[in-house]
Amino acid sequence: MKRIVSLCLLIACLLALAGCGIAFAEQIFQNTGEQPGASATKTADNSATPSNATESAKAQETPEPAKILLQYTIETIDESDDYTTKEASYPVTGVSTIDEDALELVHNAFADFDDIEEIFSDQKNYVGVDFDVERNDEIFAVVYQISSYYSGAAHGTTMNVAKVYTSPDGARVELGDLFANPDYVLRLSQLAEEKLRTLDIDVPQDKTYLDEDIWFYEGVAPDEVNFSQFVPTETGLQFIFSDYQVAPFAVGEVRLTIPWEDIEDIMKPEWIDKVSASDQVVL
Repeated sequence: MKRIVSLCLLIACLLALAGCGIAFAEQIFQNTGEQPGASATKTADNSATPSNATESAKAQETPEPAKILLQYTIETIDESDDYTTKEASYPVTGVSTIDEDALELVHNAFADFDDIEEIFSDQKNYVGVDFDVERNDEIFAVVYQISSYYSGAAHGTTMNVAKVYTSPDGARVELGDLFANPDYVLRLSQLAEEKLRTLDIDVPQDKTYLDEDIWFYEGVAPDEVNFSQFVPTETGLQFIFSDYQVAPFAVGEVRLTIPWEDIEDIMKPEWIDKVSASDQVVL
């Protein structure tokens, strides 16, 4: 019996000691606001090494605003008839000027074949419109490819039409808007002629781009129409020349890029940074 009583007293003492320990720990937690064992972890986390201090400073910096991206969907049209295949795809942005221009371009391309009611070979007439969005930030630039074929012809042709807008408002940008010097077309003509000389194009050996009796001269002559198809790229002002404009048909599409540094002295200051942005995004 004495053993049983002694054992009960020992158990009671152990339980009392355990209860005191728990109460003591709770008192510490109430006074410090920390759980036991958390102090060492917190001290380790707050050690201000140079690397952590730099990262903390970066985190507190104001993030750069995200570049504007104009969202768009792709609309398709098929108005084929017995004589002509007519098909097109174009972007729909929700911006009235961009969408109206796209639809007008498609309708005009189709209209050129509206009155054709003959087929002169086993192939029907054909007109098709496709597009590439080539820039999508502060500038929205889309290049349409209008492909056409007349039944019986040796081959079809492709014409490129570039449309440039400010984003997101959709204001149209014309070539002349970029320049302060009224003689900008002459400068562009001279630079384009120099660029063409460096391309691998089969030019008659006894002719140059300055000979007026071949189409090469006409294609880069100082006429704004020759430079109407353009895209402001990261590196420079790119011009797109369609079939036959500056080279034989076999050469195909020709693109020339004039570096911004070659023309910034004749540009309007407000346009230099806008069109030469280095972080373009294309969707």
